[in-house]
Amino acid sequence: MAYNLSIRPEAETDLSDAFNYYQHCRPGLGQDFPLCVEVAFERITRNPCQYQAVHKTVRRAVIHRFPYGIYYIVANNTSSCWRSWR
Repeated sequence: MAYNLSIRPEAETDLSDAFNYYQHCRPGLGQDFPLCVEVAFERITRNPCQYQAVHKTVRRAVIHRFPYGIYYIVANNTSSCWRSWR
């Protein structure tokens, strides 16, 4: 069963800021960041419990190649991404 993913505005802002930061560091690197994030989102929706709980019901998926993680909770058939970090 695939889960739905709900991305909160705070997480969207964090991801946009990260994209801009990486694009500024090296042109083209910014385009790689959302691709890696999308892979993490797909993994979360396919099997959200594969990632370790880091606090009570909050889980964290680490993004490949970038020092970012996605914090999320699973409720019924929805994974709610509420914050990313760097």
